[in-house]
Amino acid sequence: EDCRRNLISKTTRKQRKAVRKAHRGLGHPSRPVFVKMLRLAGSHQNAIEYARKWVCQVCAASKMPKAPHVTTTTLRPGGFNETVVMDLKYLKDSNRKQWVALSMIDAGTCWHVAVLLKNRKPSHVVRMMIEGWIRHYGCPRQIVVDQGGEFEGYFNEKCDELGIDASVTASHAAWQHGLAERHGGLLGTISRKSAIS
Repeated sequence: EDCRRNLISKTTRKQRKAVRKAHRGLGHPSRPVFVKMLRLAGSHQNAIEYARKWVCQVCAASKMPKAPHVTTTTLRPGGFNETVVMDLKYLKDSNRKQWVALSMIDAGTCWHVAVLLKNRKPSHVVRMMIEGWIRHYGCPRQIVVDQGGEFEGYFNEKCDELGIDASVTASHAAWQHGLAERHGGLLGTISRKSAIS
C-alpha cells in the first residue's frame, strides 16, 4: 500500500489519466505488452512505472484462472451414457440463414449427436433431447449444461422426472464446458464447409 502511494505521488494526475486512457484505447493489452509499448513510444519513466503497478478493473474481472483448466476431464466417465454434455450451437447455411442446433456429446466416448431446433424454449429442447439422444441410447446418469435459459425451468423438471442429475457450469467460465465448446467448434467448421461447397 505504501509502495502504491509513493508511485501515485511520483506521477501527475495527467500521466495517470493518459496511462489508463492508452490502456483502454489499445484494447486492454497484457501488462508486459502494455509496458513494452509505452517504453517503445518514449513515455515518461514515471508513467511506465505506474503502468507496471496499476490494476485495470476490466482486466481483473475477466482474468483467467492462474492454473488453467484443461478442456476435457482428466478422468473420463467409465462407460457410455454416464455423462452427456449439452450446448446450443449457432450455424449458418449457404444462404446465410442462421440455425440453432442442440449439441450432445458423451463424455466417455466423445460420441457426438446434434439436432436442429425450431426454437430455444426449454420444452422444445427437452423434446429434441429425448428424440435425438434418449430414444436411441436411454437416459444418461448425468447431464452437464451451461447457464442458458433453455436449460432452466421445464428442462430441470424433466431431468428430475427422468432421474437425470443435471449439473450447471459457472457463469462466464467457458473452460468448464470445454468438451462441449470444442465439439461445438467442430460442428461449426463442418457446417461452414458444407455451406461453401
